[in-house]
Amino acid sequence: MSNDRQPNRSGEAGRPSPGSFSRGTRVKTTGIILICLTLLSCKSLIHSEAVQTGRKTPPTSQTGVPLAPAAPSTTGNDSTAEIRARSKGRLKCALFFKPAPGDAPNLVADLAPLLFLESPTNNSGNLSNPDLFGKLEATEQGFRTDITNPTLYYETDTANIGGQPHPRITYYWLYSRQQKRGKSLRHPLMQGIRVTLNTSGSPVIWEVLEDSSGKTLVFAADSLEKRARDLFQVPLPGREFALEEAVAKSSGFVVARIIEDGPVPMGPSIYLRSDTRDVLTLTCRCMPPQTGDLSGTRTYQLIPLEASGNSARTGFPRTFPAPHPPIRSIP
Repeated sequence: MSNDRQPNRSGEAGRPSPGSFSRGTRVKTTGIILICLTLLSCKSLIHSEAVQTGRKTPPTSQTGVPLAPAAPSTTGNDSTAEIRARSKGRLKCALFFKPAPGDAPNLVADLAPLLFLESPTNNSGNLSNPDLFGKLEATEQGFRTDITNPTLYYETDTANIGGQPHPRITYYWLYSRQQKRGKSLRHPLMQGIRVTLNTSGSPVIWEVLEDSSGKTLVFAADSLEKRARDLFQVPLPGREFALEEAVAKSSGFVVARIIEDGPVPMGPSIYLRSDTRDVLTLTCRCMPPQTGDLSGTRTYQLIPLEASGNSARTGFPRTFPAPHPPIRSIP
């Protein structure tokens, strides 16, 4: 008799009553909410600690899991990586300058650079005038730059490298105005390159006078890097290229790029930024151009610095230091 009053457990096993289902759902939902609140609280604490200590919150993936930090650079600091990255960049539009026929020695004229000055756009999207360079003139009020007479000054000397004399040619150009100095950028009144030749008379090293990073940029020919690879096999620790000296000997220098050798000795193509006057990159004329449109084409004259008298030298804010760049081998 008592068994007849019991529910049929075999037929209803696993079928919860409406009341029990509702209670279970509430328990599970409450648990999920508590977990979510805990996770949000942890994330808030991490962010708060990062703000208080000056650390950035670790990046997270789409699932919210923190990503592993990037591996430290083995080839230099951030400015070195940025310089090398920008050397592959392009100018959207540029004003093109080339040397005019003149009385400069053949080698000086042959190795003179082609300059591409960035033509920036204004707020309306129209091209504005680039920061032009010109001839230095002494006045009663000081020095001024005559931009109606684009000029590159040059001087020659010889560097003793590895017991061998290597001819050098330096080119300087002076801008029309001193731009405002940013908080972390230095805007030079002038810019320049120094070209070092190998014993065969071909240019293999180009040093840049100024850069807003504070580094001395060096561009080198591919033949120089290949020779260094043959001699030393691998770069030194902390270096990317085999031709670079040890970091301790050349901490202020950056080999920005290895460029192709020209079929004959020729001047490089130099791409200049309008905001900082930095050299975006330097390439062989035989390499593909790194600018889009040209806003115009002009010529500049080459004037020997020694023929300009002391006024030009006095008006130069700075010149290249005498030592050669820290390169391990120059044939």
